[in-house]
Amino acid sequence: MLFALGTKVRLRHSRETGVVSRLMDAGMVEVVLDRDQLNIPVAVDDLLPLEEAPRAFPKPADLRARAPAHLLSGKGILLAFLPGEAEGEFLVVLANDAHTPVAYSLEKRRKGHAPTRVRNQLGAGEIHPLGDFFFDELNDQPAFHVQCWEKKTEGTGSALENTLRIRPKTFFRKQEDLPILGRRATVYVVGCFEASGTKNTEDLRQYTRERLNELPEAREDYLRVDTDLWEVAEFNPVIDLHLEALVEDPAAIPPQDILRLQLEHFERFIQKAYRLGLERVFVIHGLGKGRLRQAVRQRLREMPMVLEFNNDYHPNYGFGATEVIFH
Repeated sequence: MLFALGTKVRLRHSRETGVVSRLMDAGMVEVVLDRDQLNIPVAVDDLLPLEEAPRAFPKPADLRARAPAHLLSGKGILLAFLPGEAEGEFLVVLANDAHTPVAYSLEKRRKGHAPTRVRNQLGAGEIHPLGDFFFDELNDQPAFHVQCWEKKTEGTGSALENTLRIRPKTFFRKQEDLPILGRRATVYVVGCFEASGTKNTEDLRQYTRERLNELPEAREDYLRVDTDLWEVAEFNPVIDLHLEALVEDPAAIPPQDILRLQLEHFERFIQKAYRLGLERVFVIHGLGKGRLRQAVRQRLREMPMVLEFNNDYHPNYGFGATEVIFH
């Protein structure tokens, strides 16, 4: 996309707004940020025009596909991405790979775009097309929030809910052959209704809390859960990037290596915080000449897991820290 001088834009990763002030080479432009009037170079792919309207998200087509009963595997409700005719284009479908009919509500979310929603009913073996999906949308941290309810003669029964985050790193690892689709696709499992009822998210959390108290104290291998509870409990959500807080002997670090060392600690901290599932963290960089602060902000703009960040006044850190909020 081309941007003329004076175009009002929004940065994809930080949600900051500004104005294009200079055209540069190699797909770059210079933007004056509205918030602090800083001039920063930005790749045009990382910008959105403020007036850009969200892409339409069509409702399920009237003509619905249905797989025969013998092809159903019982996996449950699936969100699948079928390769399209053009490279980098996919058709998104919601499929019921089970014998239980459901009612569903689905919301598609993309950074910088208004959410789009659809509601419908999905019979056993039915497949609903939801619209096109383009590979470059992976840069917008797309997510699909899905709620499903069992359809019974007396009304709706058990419910399940899941938010599927579509990440570039794992997108193609989720490919598999699905009999009900008759082709290979990238597949995400929303959930499955059991014959005796559905264990929804709250049921699972309650079950985990009850079972956690029964774990033997000396068996560390019992604590190897996905989010590693001990790591989360011990992780400090604040990192101080002042050199004296990072190394025992700051005087031993050559001046030309200081910024590189600080950014290495910063990136490891952000990656671990995101892996542990933290919602937000604080990065203390101080005031000074602002070199470290600007380097941290630039790295944050390049990190797809970062929803937004700000340098608002904090009672403990003043203006010397940046709050980072994850997707």
